[in-house]
Amino acid sequence: MKEGKILGKLILLPFFTCLIAIIFRTIFNLCHKPLQAAVCEKIYLITFFLLWFGFLIFTSFTAIREHQIALLLFMIPFWIAGFFAAKKTFFKKE
Repeated sequence: MKEGKILGKLILLPFFTCLIAIIFRTIFNLCHKPLQAAVCEKIYLITFFLLWFGFLIFTSFTAIREHQIALLLFMIPFWIAGFFAAKKTFFKKE
């Protein structure tokens, strides 16, 4: 198998993981199993933030390599939004 085909399939993995977590969360909610639904929700959130920050890291690295200062400045709000959302999601004060 060529490297491009493997990379193409690897890129799709987080999307499928999010999809499966959402489907199972919905099924568990319909079956009145809140503990299992909460586990699926955590899997979804972890996968989503890995995808979010992975894309930001890749794009930032590419912008630095290509000396694209405008792209780096454009990405600052997305970094801030990602950190704020992750902090609010994983470090809640209850």
